[in-house]
Amino acid sequence: MVENKILNITSDDVLKQTDITILLDWRRILLQAAREMKDRLRVLHADLDKNHSEELKSRYIRTSDARSYNLAFVDIINQQIRQIRGTIIKKEIPTKYKAKEYIKYLKTFRTLVKESIDEELFQSLDNQAKELSNWNGMEK
Repeated sequence: MVENKILNITSDDVLKQTDITILLDWRRILLQAAREMKDRLRVLHADLDKNHSEELKSRYIRTSDARSYNLAFVDIINQQIRQIRGTIIKKEIPTKYKAKEYIKYLKTFRTLVKESIDEELFQSLDNQAKELSNWNGMEK
């Protein structure tokens, strides 16, 4: 269980939440906080270039860690939003045909059919297929 101090919620609260508008509000708040922390990091970095004090280094590290933590919490919220919407991203979704391979298959099939039947029957079937699919070739 991960706790977020900005929103005063836990990761369990996020996973139990089913209202997308609330999740989107939480995400917006955390992203705004992350942007503000990024601005603070720029200022601290500029200050560190001038003054190498341990206090500045410590503040820079704490701010950087807090920003990373909030962005990780945003990932938890995004995952819940995807779960509710049904748009969970799956890596390497298998597809039956990929476009390039399917086109190669169609060309091979067409060549085999053309060689297997007489020219007149092939032209008749070709014209009928073009008619049914409203295919007019490369005309514009």
